Amino acid sequence: MVTIRDLKLAAKAMGIELPQDFFKVIQGAFDFVAKADVRAHFDASDVLADDAQIDLVWDLIEQIKRQADATEVVESASNTALEEVLPETAPEPLQNLEPLEDPQELATPEAMLAPVAESEVQVDAQATNVEPEVSDKEPAPEVQVDPEPEPEPEPEPVFDGREFLQVDYSKSDFRNQLAQAQRVSGETLLSWPEATAGSVYVVVADPEEYPLELSLGQQVAITQKNTLVIRDVDAVFFTIFEFSAPNAVGHLWARARRVDEVEDFTAKVGNGVVTLSWAQPKSGATLRIAKSAANHPLGTNPTSDHWLTLPANQNYFVDHEVDLGSKYEYRAFLEWLNDDGLVHTTSGISLSVVVSVQIPGLPSFQVEYDSEIPGLVEVRYKRPANGAQVMVFQSEGPIQRRLIAAAEEQLELSISDIHAPDVSQWLGTPVQGETQEALGYTVLSLYRDSTADTNLTFTGAVVHANRVKISKFARLVKIGEIGHAELIDRLDYQ
Repeated sequence: MVTIRDLKLAAKAMGIELPQDFFKVIQGAFDFVAKADVRAHFDASDVLADDAQIDLVWDLIEQIKRQADATEVVESASNTALEEVLPETAPEPLQNLEPLEDPQELATPEAMLAPVAESEVQVDAQATNVEPEVSDKEPAPEVQVDPEPEPEPEPEPVFDGREFLQVDYSKSDFRNQLAQAQRVSGETLLSWPEATAGSVYVVVADPEEYPLELSLGQQVAITQKNTLVIRDVDAVFFTIFEFSAPNAVGHLWARARRVDEVEDFTAKVGNGVVTLSWAQPKSGATLRIAKSAANHPLGTNPTSDHWLTLPANQNYFVDHEVDLGSKYEYRAFLEWLNDDGLVHTTSGISLSVVVSVQIPGLPSFQVEYDSEIPGLVEVRYKRPANGAQVMVFQSEGPIQRRLIAAAEEQLELSISDIHAPDVSQWLGTPVQGETQEALGYTVLSLYRDSTADTNLTFTGAVVHANRVKISKFARLVKIGEIGHAELIDRLDYQ
């Protein structure tokens, strides 16, 4: 594995200057085979790198890989040459050796040089199959060698801000030098294109506009790096001045605008509507909120036909265009015109809600028959506190037990269900008439045939959005020539 020290030595040999924190990231990206993979590896780390720096990193990786490949070729060639020099077979045994008549003659030099007959040479055939001796001793423990410690990064020099106040504004042209400012966990990550080796950068900040003049009070940091983590500074606009050395004349180098995500974005459901709220953006960007169709996701890049029309200078919006029981997704994001002339947007904050509602019942519902005015029937009720619409239904004949159960359960129906034959059979049909307000009541005046013997049941229901809630009912009973109305207690009715 390539060490950080190897990377630094190779970079120095190639004349490549990179920040100290780059090399640990490069070490993890050394096995990548494409520059795009290196770019993605840096984006996933805490180290910010621009395209020019990624090009230098890729050149460094390729150069080290080429050197490694060349070393392998040399080692392979050396091994091949060595195999050609060494013989492949063992030397042939000595022949025509004669034995000594007296073994003691082996002690003399003449005997040592005398030939020995081949027939006297005995070789134990089993000697070639000797098994290795097995030792009862435990193997020596392996010695753990600690890796070479990483060298401590050299501390950055401390600069005096008073030595960086002279700026030549006539030489400043930073329209194409765009820095990046991102807000992550309460900190601002700032990066910008590197100028020349040894340059000193002075970063100034302002909450409302780009600072175009360098003052001691606006200085946020002085550094020789082209990346910076800014804490405890709630600024939106940043300008970077570049100096070749202390007390030199500097110039404008780059600038950045930080645009955060929408803060405190909420979506609350109540009474069949969705109320959205948010904190006004501090960066001057335009707030957009996109809304999905009912029971459908919003998608990655919602088009403008999904945008809600938001009121100006207001941090909330009430969406009435929703269906009860349906699910909606809302996404709040910021949009602004960047210095490169393009419209940029944040990723956005998404919230999903299911629309539900608590439909209130009728506080009061009664029917009155005026015997002095033949045929006049008055239905009196009090409207719910939320001002929901009230519908009155009328049915003839005996009261239906299904109606009693519906009122007891406070049954809710879809607005389309009330006209279904199986519902109208026990609920009846809607009645129309003139209404007026009197003593806190809404009075609905109806006329019926005073000579008819049919008994009538009137039912009050509360309508909200597309839902109808059965609330109370009352019966009008004809007894001879006199009619009277009564509110049936649904719990005691037999």
